[in-house]
Amino acid sequence: MDPSTGNNFNGGNTTGQGSAPGGGAPTGGMPVNGGTTSGGMPMGGMPVNGGVPTGGMPVNNAVPTNRTSMDGGVSVSGGTSASEMPVNGRASVINRTPTSNVMSMNGSTANSGMPVGVGRAQSNEGDIVLNPSSNRRKKSKLFVAIAIIMVLIIVSVGVAVYFVNDNNLKSSIKVRWANYYNMLVYGSIEKPEDSRDSISNESDKWFLRNLDSSLEKKGYDSYEKYYSDVKDAYMVFYNLVKDRAIIKDGVYNSQVRSFLNYNLRDDIVDDLEEMYIEKGFDETMSYVNTMFGNNSNSIDNYLRIYFEDYVGLIKVYDSNGCYDGLSSEESRICKSTLNNKETYYYYGLINNMNNSLSYFYDNLFLISFCSRMIELNQKMGVEL
Repeated sequence: MDPSTGNNFNGGNTTGQGSAPGGGAPTGGMPVNGGTTSGGMPMGGMPVNGGVPTGGMPVNNAVPTNRTSMDGGVSVSGGTSASEMPVNGRASVINRTPTSNVMSMNGSTANSGMPVGVGRAQSNEGDIVLNPSSNRRKKSKLFVAIAIIMVLIIVSVGVAVYFVNDNNLKSSIKVRWANYYNMLVYGSIEKPEDSRDSISNESDKWFLRNLDSSLEKKGYDSYEKYYSDVKDAYMVFYNLVKDRAIIKDGVYNSQVRSFLNYNLRDDIVDDLEEMYIEKGFDETMSYVNTMFGNNSNSIDNYLRIYFEDYVGLIKVYDSNGCYDGLSSEESRICKSTLNNKETYYYYGLINNMNNSLSYFYDNLFLISFCSRMIELNQKMGVEL
């Protein structure tokens, strides 16, 4: 307000132009020496030296504490802007900020103006908001990188463990194979120190082909005991390698199975007799058929007929009471003393088939079997 003209600096006129006598102020004006006017500043209004009036507005851009409106904004009724400095009791118009731009208590601006005297504070507050977001992004990227590294480490360890285990398995398979192969060639799982290496490729010199003269030298009291040890050594090897193509898709396993079925056929007959007593004729005969499947080996065809004839003979024993509550010894006596046409019929079938089996085994199958084992031995270090 210019007191000489009665005009304010915005070009309008105000009620009560000029200074009122006695230190008063026109209605809506500013007190000169601390006096009060109607609608003006209360007693103890804005001090000249920059102090804070009771309930008033601080001078040095401070935010008032007790001049808030009901919605948290700064009251504009008779208030002074945050940057307004009184001079000799009068309000200076320099840096006067319109009341529409007054800062609310929560830091927002009334209408759309700039908050009074808080430019630097908002800039600083902006930094505080942005930095945590940047840090979160950096931490998120760090966590992703760590997760990727951990996955790569786990995969690498898994691959390494796989190859280590696979190599260990291959080594174990070779050892188990050597045990079985040595049983065929030398009669024991360990190779004798005085044997010639070339014997492994000369099947006519194998222990297997010279049992009559070599069996007792190795401490075996029967053929069955030797073949049982061969079977045990092979089964340990087979259980390790049964899912590998070298055995699963080849003819080697069928050759070994036929070899063992022939040489352990008396033990198999005992097992079939126990199965018959427990499960009956039909299930026992079905088991015989599953023993050979679709195997086309000629010796298997002979063996199938041989075991079927034996199941027929067991049925005759059963029909004559040789299993009716008798001890094993009583049952044996019953079977050996039973003389009738049915038993003689099956005795004849079994004896003829046994002769055919022996001839075929000695003159054809055993030669082929040894050749297959030599071939497999040569492949063991290449195809596993």
